[in-house]
Amino acid sequence: MIVQGLLQNIALLTLLCLAQRFLVLKWYGTDVTGQVLSGFLFGAAAAIGMLFAVQLAPGIFFDARSVVLAVAAMLGGPVVGVVAGGIAAAMRLGLGGLGSVVALGSIAISVLVGLAFRIWQEDRGGRPGAGTFLALGVAVHLPSLALFALLPVGDVGQILRPLALPYLGLLIPATVALGLGLLQIEAFGRADRDLAASEDRFRTLVDSASVAIWEEDISGVVRRLDELRTAGVGDLRLHLAAHPELVEELASAVRVLRVNPAARQLFGATADHELLGPIARFFLPESRMVFVDLLVALWDRRSDIAVEVRLQTLDGRPFTALLSLPIPADVQAAERVPVSFVDLSERKAMEIRLAEERRRLEEIIWGTNVGTWEWNVQSGAVTFNERWAEIAGYTLAELSPISIATWERLAEPEDLARSGALLQEVFAGTLEFYECEIRMRHKSGATVWVLDRGKIVERDAEGRPLRMSGTHADISARKAAEVEAARLADIRRLIVLCHGVVLRETDETAMLEKLVTLLVESRGYAVAWVGVPLDDPERTVRPIAWAGAAAGYLDRLSVHWSDDALGSGPTGRAIRTGKSQVSSDIARDPTMAAWAELAREVGLRSCMAIPVPGRDKVAAVLIVYADVEDRFGAEEATLLTEFAANLGLAIQTRQAEAERERFRGQLAQAAIGAIDAVAATVEKRDPYTSGHQARVARLAVAIAKELGWEAFRIEGLRLGAMVHDIGKIYVPAEILNRPGRLTEAEFAIIKAHPEVGYEILEKSEFPWPIQEMVRQHHERPDGTGYPRGLKGEEILPEAQIIAVADVMEAMTSHRPYRPGLGLDRAIEEIEAGIGTRYDPQIADACLRLVREGRFRWDAEAAAA
Repeated sequence: MIVQGLLQNIALLTLLCLAQRFLVLKWYGTDVTGQVLSGFLFGAAAAIGMLFAVQLAPGIFFDARSVVLAVAAMLGGPVVGVVAGGIAAAMRLGLGGLGSVVALGSIAISVLVGLAFRIWQEDRGGRPGAGTFLALGVAVHLPSLALFALLPVGDVGQILRPLALPYLGLLIPATVALGLGLLQIEAFGRADRDLAASEDRFRTLVDSASVAIWEEDISGVVRRLDELRTAGVGDLRLHLAAHPELVEELASAVRVLRVNPAARQLFGATADHELLGPIARFFLPESRMVFVDLLVALWDRRSDIAVEVRLQTLDGRPFTALLSLPIPADVQAAERVPVSFVDLSERKAMEIRLAEERRRLEEIIWGTNVGTWEWNVQSGAVTFNERWAEIAGYTLAELSPISIATWERLAEPEDLARSGALLQEVFAGTLEFYECEIRMRHKSGATVWVLDRGKIVERDAEGRPLRMSGTHADISARKAAEVEAARLADIRRLIVLCHGVVLRETDETAMLEKLVTLLVESRGYAVAWVGVPLDDPERTVRPIAWAGAAAGYLDRLSVHWSDDALGSGPTGRAIRTGKSQVSSDIARDPTMAAWAELAREVGLRSCMAIPVPGRDKVAAVLIVYADVEDRFGAEEATLLTEFAANLGLAIQTRQAEAERERFRGQLAQAAIGAIDAVAATVEKRDPYTSGHQARVARLAVAIAKELGWEAFRIEGLRLGAMVHDIGKIYVPAEILNRPGRLTEAEFAIIKAHPEVGYEILEKSEFPWPIQEMVRQHHERPDGTGYPRGLKGEEILPEAQIIAVADVMEAMTSHRPYRPGLGLDRAIEEIEAGIGTRYDPQIADACLRLVREGRFRWDAEAAAA
């Protein structure tokens, strides 16, 4: 009876658990709501099981609740386990009886062991198997059985002995069965969700596609074709040709089930239902053969098919589309087959327009004044027009008899090889047209460039070329222009490079040396040099920079710019006239007679002299030589002349900068002298502070160097420090020299000296902000300084350095009202004021110098 009761209880609880698990996974998933609901249903199942339990004594009964709770906790987690256990515990308390406390302990063991197994399984990873659930059943029911020994009855053993074997033998396998069953349901639930998500993604993809797509049901066609195959039909295409009514029957069996927005737009529908149903209404008469091809593809069981087809929209507008679909493997797959349509109407219209345009262009070409040819590829016979012969300087009569050998005799062999390779590609069908630039030997011996173009106009049944026709256009002028353009482009690149040299080099001689070297290397000149016209009696042109393989020519060269024999050449004339001069053929140029023999010895054939303009006269002359005649055409001469003009501007600019630098140096020296004089005057009025400004200046310079300032800025700082107390010249001498402390009124007079100093220097011009250094040297970063209470970055860095140096010097020197306080007190003051009265970087630099012994007052300052 115990076994039968437990089996019934296990079966009932198992069915309840499987049913509730299915419901939860189906409608609520695995979120918190689903977990709570799952816990509730597991608990309810356990509670129902208690109502149908096996009762061994009053208040003592046994059921499979431990199986339910343990598996629920392991698979569902803490929320499911706690909710289910709570409901089961409440139900057991409600039933009451002697075994309530022990039953609650069994419920707790089931939930806790289930949760422990869940944690253990998560650490292991993977999916739990039968062994895991077997271990769970043993771990739950052995302790529970042991717990039953605590039942408050007289002879517990008498009760447990007949129960132990059925309890363990049935509930442990029940744990395995229930766990595996629930896992299988979860797997089914995940598969359903994945399938639904996949379907959603597919529908989204189809609906958002720009290509027209619809789903067709062609299962009826597949069944009909299977019937024909069974009936013994061997060649479907022949069978359909013999039974045309079968094509209509099969077309009517294809039905549209679903369409995407792009399909609605393509077929002119406003709603999906307008396109659903048979597809035959979208066919045109010429679509019949394409549909037959589709049927044959189905018959042959191909993987897919893509064909061009003529269709019509709902309102009867015809269009051409590329139709593609996968061939279904069986009847079931044929129930939903995706079919895509790509509208080819625009492409077809373009192809028609291109064909018409090609025909028109061919007519125009034949009507132009170009050489034409027609070639019988198999026999070698060629027909040329008269213009073809004229391009090579002949008449057709002079070239007779004419054959393909005539062309081969006039063309350059190297170009014929390229032409032959291209022709082979045209013959093979790889290229549709033939086009090649070829050199021909003109009757005069010159070279003529022609653009040879042609196409195959006839092939035999095997596809072999029979006849080609084409044109020859004289492109010699274009090729010459390309060569000239490339040459001029090289010249322009050279000029850009030369400009770079001009901009980079500050030394004039180094600039000219690099310039002539660049000219020789880039343009292949034999020699290039720059000469300066001297004002000596002979008016000699002295070379100052040169380069080139034939530069030794200059060692024996003597050139003047006077109007004599040695000044008659391009160099002398360029200096006298200020215009570029060219000698295209040195050997035949009478103005080059004095140098012709020397030039011939070193291989110089032509030259050009370009004046480099100065402010009011020619500053220099650039001369370039070439080892060929007529090297310097009009374009090259113009560009080199323009470059020489820019070079002149660069030289003038450098000279002007040098002049300005000289004047600026003179001005700076004058300013320094004036500042030194003013500083000396101020210090003579105050014997107690004699040398103060100079010592402050020395320390300020040392601090600036420690901070890495550049020399020019440091010099300005030094001068500012030398006169930082210039405003004291307006302070009465009795106040400056008084030995005691000053009154508040007298100190106010002293505090005015920065503003007074600024006003004294306001009208003076310095290349440094000396006026503001004087005005701000008592300002402090925290705004407590004077006279204007400036803060932080409002104060010049120079003024902040002077402020630190001023305090350092003042505290270590004697004053009328006190003896020197010493270096340690000065260091303490600077440290205490870092960030408030003194800039941190400047103060740190000063303290480093003093502490490390890298700055000390000189002997005179120490004695003071």
